Amino acid sequence: MDRDLSRAGAGRLRSVLHAADQATVAALVGGCFLAILLQGCWHAVFRQQRIEFDSAAPRSVDFALDMNTADWPEFTLLPGIGETLARRIVDHRARHGPFRSIDQLAEVKGIGPKTIRRIRPYLRGAGAMGENDGR
Repeated sequence: MDRDLSRAGAGRLRSVLHAADQATVAALVGGCFLAILLQGCWHAVFRQQRIEFDSAAPRSVDFALDMNTADWPEFTLLPGIGETLARRIVDHRARHGPFRSIDQLAEVKGIGPKTIRRIRPYLRGAGAMGENDGR
């Protein structure tokens, strides 16, 4: 009985493709890999379309945050401002009204003169435009 089962199992394991068909499929797949390889070499050697990351020119980004309309996630983009401090800034603005100057941020617990100096170039708002002109 075991022999009959092993023969039946061996019949199921037979290949779906004949040997000649397998060779044809292998040749087609190999040809595709070769075509991909040749195309990559062509672009790299003859067309020289490589991207040189080390020689890319640095780009500057002008980033200005309106301190009277920004929400707390936007304040977290400023250097040295985490989620807690950003929420305090927005809470202070909600309780006391819009900021009249950047220096008024010192009224927020956790913001001192060093923090204000660090974030001043990135802020704009009422009274802030004239303060940022000297950047």
